[in-house]
Formats: sequence, C-alpha cells, structure tokens
Amino acid sequence: IPACYKCLPIQSYKTKPDNKAYLIESLLGVKYAYNMTDYLNIKWSFLEDSCTLNNLKCFKAYGITDTTRIDVWYCPDIPVQDGPLLYCGLPGLIIQSESNTGFKTELVRIVDIEKLKLPNIPIDDFQIVSKKTFDEAKKHYLMEAKKKE
Repeated sequence: IPACYKCLPIQSYKTKPDNKAYLIESLLGVKYAYNMTDYLNIKWSFLEDSCTLNNLKCFKAYGITDTTRIDVWYCPDIPVQDGPLLYCGLPGLIIQSESNTGFKTELVRIVDIEKLKLPNIPIDDFQIVSKKTFDEAKKHYLMEAKKKE
C-alpha cells in the first residue's frame, strides 16, 4: 500500500449479504458510518466493448463523478456489484479500472476467504447516519474548535 493511502481518514465496510457499503469516519472518538453512495455518486454508462482479462469475460463501462472519469472493465459472471475503493454499482465485479487522475487498479487473484486466517474485526462499533448528518456534525465541531483557538 502506498504511504499516501495509509493516511486516508476514511475506512470502508462492505456487507455482502445485503450488498451495502459504508464509509466509516471518526469524530471525537466516535465512529460514524454512512452509505457509500452518499459519498461518491458515480453515474455509469455502458459501452459495447468486451475483452478477456485474467480469463474472465469483461465488459467496458465508464463512470463520471463531479471531477473524475473512471474507465472500468467488469465481469457480470461474478455477480457482485463491487470493485476497488469506492467503485461499485455495476452488474458484476470490477476487474480493472483507470481514472483520469491516474489511479489504476487490476484484479490479480480471487482468494477463498474461508481459507484466510483473518483477525476478528468488530463490525458494529459504529453508528449509521446519513452523510448529510455527519457533515453537519463535523462542520459544527470544526466551528466550535475554531472559536476556542
């Protein structure tokens, strides 16, 4: 992981059974989670291009946010509407992506999670709120902190 990504103030938590994704941020030592789509609303457009990547039949799409274009290859044979970082919402797993900001990702392997020995990470140590509510609380906190300076 590049050093710059270790300092990002956001964690993500993605639930698979109900296909929801949350971003988690801390404020005054309390963790709050809000729906990922409230944070990065990607508008996807589908293209007719197809190719094979890592032995997977993939199709091309591109997404637009406020300032970024993301070109992706996704595999509908893996019916998981997810991908790297905050990219999600396509009818299959995102296998490769590249944004106009220069960020590139590519799936290199799929590992059976049952075979991994992962630490038991508590997933309920956050409060679910809307992005708007979190932003208002953060703004209020920052204004109060500024007054005390």
